Amino acid sequence: MSFISNDKKYEAVSSTNASVVYATVSGFAEKKAKYWFSDYVFVIEVYWTNKQTTYIKRSYGDVMNLYGDLKDHFSNKYEKGLIKTPAFIPKLEGKSFLQKNSVGLAEHREIELQSFFKQLLESNPLISSNKVVVDFFTRRKTDPVPCETSQQFEDTEDDFDEDNDDILFDR
Repeated sequence: MSFISNDKKYEAVSSTNASVVYATVSGFAEKKAKYWFSDYVFVIEVYWTNKQTTYIKRSYGDVMNLYGDLKDHFSNKYEKGLIKTPAFIPKLEGKSFLQKNSVGLAEHREIELQSFFKQLLESNPLISSNKVVVDFFTRRKTDPVPCETSQQFEDTEDDFDEDNDDILFDR
């Protein structure tokens, strides 16, 4: 939704639209790419204002695109006078052409992305409800769907192990 006031166009987020409250990187997986290169995708757990939680997977390149889109979007708004101060967009290290993708690099990027999302979403409510951010965190067809266990486990004397400390199942 947008409206015009004093020859300036302003964007507004409808109260029915959800915005991102928090996002946490919960792991990564190797993604085989074309030819001999491999890449990693990061699984991100997204918490929304409508109390839903979704899981998405994005590559480091996807996050770099988000970073560039946000920088462009908010610098354009600042230059046009639509916002009074420049928006704070946390920095990312970026890709290096000489750096080989490895598990160690993916682990480093997981920590970097965790910090980036935390700073980004906590800095300004206009950012967490911005269309660029909401579109990035919105679930796509290729994103994982957590399976829900509908089957109930019943305890019987034959399969009950008193020494089992498995905290994943309520007994």
